[in-house]
Amino acid sequence: MRPSNASSRPRILIVDDNRSVVDMLSDTVISLGYDAEIALGGRSALASFAARRPDAVLLDIRMPGMDGPEVLAEIRRIDRDVPVLIVTATWDQTTARALLRSGAFDLLHKPVDREYLALALAAALGGDAAALTAASAARLRP
Repeated sequence: MRPSNASSRPRILIVDDNRSVVDMLSDTVISLGYDAEIALGGRSALASFAARRPDAVLLDIRMPGMDGPEVLAEIRRIDRDVPVLIVTATWDQTTARALLRSGAFDLLHKPVDREYLALALAAALGGDAAALTAASAARLRP
């Protein structure tokens, strides 16, 4: 996928209400070769998304005000194609299925594994989906 910004690096919008999580994810995303943009909450995420369409989104589920599922729904109204990867500390199978049906590309558990994040972003941006599938299967094995 070709980056939507002037830089040659894809831009990843990181959305979480916890500043330390945003900083950690931003550092990781940058170290993986992407540009990072941050939003501390759902409403600011949507404003940022509308102003400068990112190439992918890392989105927390539980946030005050406007939560992740609401943000995902709004993003899908604006753009059906931008990959949205859910990043959360807590989720169950019912929530995971609902988010995937709502258009999430993948779900990542906090603390985020750097190697899996690299695979997930590469697959989301048009890379090797088979590698992501193998990594998903491996992380779900007991």
